[in-house]
Amino acid sequence: MPLIFLLLCLVLFASLAFFAWGYFVALFLLAFMVLFHEFGHFLVARLCGVRVEVFSVGFGRREWCLWRGKWGATEYRIAPIMLGGYVQMLGQDDTDPTKRDDSPESYTQKSPLQRIAILIAGPFANLLLGFLALVVAVWIGKMEIAPKIAAPEPSSPAFVAGLREGDEIVRVNGARVQSWNELSKAIQASAIGAPLSIEVVRDSAPLLLSLVPSVRELPNLFGELESRPIIGIRPLGETRVVRYGFWEGIAKGYANALELSSLMIIGIGKIFTQVVPVSEVGGVVMAVQTISLAAENSLVAVLWIGALISLNLGIINLLPIPMLDGGHIVLNLYELIARHVPSEKTLSRFAMFGAVILFALMALGLYNDISRIVQG
Repeated sequence: MPLIFLLLCLVLFASLAFFAWGYFVALFLLAFMVLFHEFGHFLVARLCGVRVEVFSVGFGRREWCLWRGKWGATEYRIAPIMLGGYVQMLGQDDTDPTKRDDSPESYTQKSPLQRIAILIAGPFANLLLGFLALVVAVWIGKMEIAPKIAAPEPSSPAFVAGLREGDEIVRVNGARVQSWNELSKAIQASAIGAPLSIEVVRDSAPLLLSLVPSVRELPNLFGELESRPIIGIRPLGETRVVRYGFWEGIAKGYANALELSSLMIIGIGKIFTQVVPVSEVGGVVMAVQTISLAAENSLVAVLWIGALISLNLGIINLLPIPMLDGGHIVLNLYELIARHVPSEKTLSRFAMFGAVILFALMALGLYNDISRIVQG
């Protein structure tokens, strides 16, 4: 009977993986991101001498675990609900921030700086994972629009400077560009009113030109109008795979991670200032759908979307919201500066306020996800 049950489970699992491959990949990646986050906490906790009582892959009651084993002072578990994982440190209880343990291996007996290091390690692990995913993505390469231009707009800076249809722009102010996206960023990063040095390849021969971009009011990613330098060009439409070597890929992955993280931080600020509507906030359903669609396209698409979500998890967890890592960091900073622990009443209210905020954010994300599905 157990063998038949196991075979049925394997058949069901294989069927789900075949018919809903995208969703299977999405759930696996989300679970891995959460697990990687918890491993960050675990690693630094052990380095700081904190006893980790439980490291669990997945969730579920102890007696439901598929496997349990003890190594040193830590019990390792494989739980049935494979949607992430958690670490349970001695003396640590998110539901009761007033809990204390007098053991020298207790989380609460460590210095505020050690506790802050443990707390930062989780979000840092997600930021690191996002960076590594982006590095692998640029190593593999993806299809990009080539920086070859169509006929420039008449009287535009590009036309006046002598750029012509079919020219391929290979450098802007000395910096190499391999795609239209890189070309656009290089132009927009230039100082308004400053001359721009552009190296092109025309009929296999290099040509160096100089021009001063004009300025136009254009919307940014958040719909706000801003002054941007433009030179009056558009892509010819030719495409190619753009990939990077080992060291160049690491540098490019870091630059991409920094750019995406900056946009996320700015985006969060735009939500609080009501520039970006709260209807744009997404939840787990949206994350699953996005990764699922990417999984149907290519590995590189999965890596980019996975990196985006992992970076987002790292940044969100650093927000100074009670019950998140950022909220705990604030409490430890207070203890470090004030030289005493907040009162139990303050801690309890802080935890309750955090629970309300987190529930509201989760409810908002779920509501928006369902609204998107209903509206098609």
